[in-house]
Amino acid sequence: MSLNVKRLGQLDRAAKKAGLSRSAYVARLVDRDLERADAAPAPEGDADELTRGRERPGPP
Repeated sequence: MSLNVKRLGQLDRAAKKAGLSRSAYVARLVDRDLERADAAPAPEGDADELTRGRERPGPP
């Protein structure tokens, strides 16, 4: 993942305020985001295998 200096500073300040390391804070954000994505209904015809709870097939 790549972040510009401004965003990295914002991330570090938010992590410090939450009492977490940068990695722990990012992990929390990712978990929260994925939980919200799982809870939100996918628009009809727009769901892929992951949003329907199935794994993507491997390469042929």
